[in-house]
Amino acid sequence: MSQCIRVLYVDDSPYDRSLVRHALEHAETPFELVEATTRDEFVACLNDGPYDVVLSDFDILGYKGAEVVEEVGQRLPNVPVIVVTGSGSEKIAIDVMKRGAFDYVVKSPAHLQRLPHIINAVLNQWRLREEKRKSAEERAYLAQLLEQVADAVISTDLEFRIRSWNPAAEQLYGWSEQEALGQPLPALLPPRFPDECGAVYDAAALLERRRWQGEVVQQRKDGQEIRAQISTAVRNDSEGNPIGFVSIVRDITERARRNRWQDTQFRVTRTIADASAMEDLAAPALEQLCEGLGWRLGEMWLRQPASDTFQLAAAYGQAERPAMQHFIQRAQKRALHFGEAVPDQICAPNASRWLGDVSSDPLYKRQEAAREAGLRSACFAPISDGDTVFGALALYTTETRERDDQLAFILSDIGLQIGQFAARTQAELALQASQKRYMELLDSIDGVVWEADP
Repeated sequence: MSQCIRVLYVDDSPYDRSLVRHALEHAETPFELVEATTRDEFVACLNDGPYDVVLSDFDILGYKGAEVVEEVGQRLPNVPVIVVTGSGSEKIAIDVMKRGAFDYVVKSPAHLQRLPHIINAVLNQWRLREEKRKSAEERAYLAQLLEQVADAVISTDLEFRIRSWNPAAEQLYGWSEQEALGQPLPALLPPRFPDECGAVYDAAALLERRRWQGEVVQQRKDGQEIRAQISTAVRNDSEGNPIGFVSIVRDITERARRNRWQDTQFRVTRTIADASAMEDLAAPALEQLCEGLGWRLGEMWLRQPASDTFQLAAAYGQAERPAMQHFIQRAQKRALHFGEAVPDQICAPNASRWLGDVSSDPLYKRQEAAREAGLRSACFAPISDGDTVFGALALYTTETRERDDQLAFILSDIGLQIGQFAARTQAELALQASQKRYMELLDSIDGVVWEADP
C-alpha cells in the first residue's frame, strides 16, 4: 500500500471543495485531506502540520490574490503549493508561479479528475528539486572548504608523524614541506595552552572523542610566538579504521592581540574612573598599558604647576635589563622641558607620535640613554582634555615595530581620559581653594554679613 499523502486544502467554495474531495477519495493513492475555508482556519491548520502538499484557491476570504502562496512559503518553506482556481488565465499562472507556487490547475471536472496524478507528479518533481538543491549546497560547501585552504592543514599518522603539510602551513610556521614531512608534530610544534584547554597530542583521547578543538600558543621556525586555533579529527581509511589525524590550524594571533588591547583599554578606563587623585592612577595605568599592549617600558610625564617643565610622575619597566632601570632613574632626577622628555610634535592636544627607533631619531632628545637601555620603537601621546596639555604618555619596546594606528589611537584615547581627569581634579581643587579663601575672608570680617537677592 502506498504511503498516505497529507494535503492541506483551502477554498471558501463548498462546491469546489466537494469536487476536490471526490477526486482524492477515488484516487489509487491514499490521501488525507485537511480542509480550511477562511484565513484564520488556514493559519490554524498550518500550525497542525506536517503536510506533503498545499492546495489553494487563488483568491479566498482574508487573502488578496496569491498572498496565500507567500504565507505558505514563509511558514512551510519545504512544502510545494498547487493553486487550484476557476480563474484560468496565463497572467494569473505567471503571477502565482513568481510568488512561489509550484504548479497551477484550473477548476474543471476534467482537470480535477487528474488532480491525484498532478499531485504525485508535483511531489516527485519537488523531491528531485530538493535533491538537486541539497547537492548544490554540498558542492558549495566543498568549494568553500577549498577556499579556506588559507588555513594550515596538517595530517599525521597515529603517532603524530607528519604525513602532509600544505602551503598555508609552510607560510604560517616557516618550515617547508620537505623539512616538516616525517617530523614528530609534538616535537616540531610543542604547544602552550593559554586557557588550559587540554592536550592536543593525546592520541588515546582523540581516538575516543574523535575530535579536539582549542587554542594554543606555538612557536614558528623564526622563534616568533603565534596563537593558533586548532581543530583536530581522526582520519579513517576506506573501511572506517583510524589511520591518523588531520588538523586545521588558523592563526588568530592578530585577533587575540586586538581583543587583549580592547580589554586593556577597558581596565585602564576603570582604573581612571576609580581614582581620586593622579597618584592613584599613574603607576597602575602604566603597568596595565605595558603588560596589556606588550611594551617593555612606560612613562607618564606631568606638567609642573606654574612651570613649562615636566616631571616623570610614574614609570613601569620590566627589570631584566639594568640599563632600562638606569634609563628610568636618569629621567627621575630632574624636570625636563617638553621637547626633552618627549617629542615636541605631541605638545598639541589630540596629537600622537610613533618613532621607529628612539636610539637614532633626531626628534627624540634622549637618544644616548635610549641606546644604553636597548630601546627602539616608541609611541607617544599627550595627556590632554582636548584644550590643555597636562603631560604625556610614552611606551617603549626593545624591538623595531611598524606603526600601528589602532594602538596609537588607544594610547591617545587613554591620554584624553587622563587629561579630562586632570582637568576635573584641577577644577575641584580650584573650587576648594576658592571656598577656603571665601570662608577665611568671612572669618576675618567683624560684624554681620548677609546675602540677599537684588
